[in-house]
Amino acid sequence: MNALRVNRMKWSELVWNVLDEVGEVPRKVLDAAESADWLRAGADYDTGSLALRDVERVYRVARYFQPRVVAEVGTFIGRSTAALAYGMREGVIHTCDGSNDIELPEFTDQVEVIQYAKTLSTDMFTQLSHKKVKVDLFYIDGRLQSEDVVHMAGLSHSGTICVLDDFEGLEKGVSNATLLTTQWPNHFLIYPPHGDKTAILIPPELIRFVRQ
Repeated sequence: MNALRVNRMKWSELVWNVLDEVGEVPRKVLDAAESADWLRAGADYDTGSLALRDVERVYRVARYFQPRVVAEVGTFIGRSTAALAYGMREGVIHTCDGSNDIELPEFTDQVEVIQYAKTLSTDMFTQLSHKKVKVDLFYIDGRLQSEDVVHMAGLSHSGTICVLDDFEGLEKGVSNATLLTTQWPNHFLIYPPHGDKTAILIPPELIRFVRQ
């Protein structure tokens, strides 16, 4: 018998189509992302930030899966943080930045944002491990180290997903995905739509085939 073979790009397209069913991204999400640019003036290390198309992707992921606990690597000016906060409705976001200590505004009083300023991902993950935190969603916009991946495995549960920025070519998102699949070999890698840079690692636990 021949196996049913599904092209990864087609599978990824299907997943994004499902996530798009959450509807239009509210204007307040895009306004928060655009207004965050003024925070660059306080950056010790000024770098690139999330494109608005990827802000919309991150919002839809958070809105669909509804995580309660998020761990974000790469706060910078908070574009992805805003998308996550508005998408997840309620809960807590732990977010670290190894280079900057920019204080973010409050996005919504239903989501607590705990910033780890000038803190590397390994150090934040170590602190979360000591607190016995279990993370529903990781958002990674930084280059992971092997010790990070070990910590992430301990902080995860069977339904934990990981969202990866800069997934293109030889960028860090691709190398991060390669590292993470050593710990999560059964997760499905969902490629970004054409022109975008947001990828997702989804565990089999969160995949369901339904009648309608």
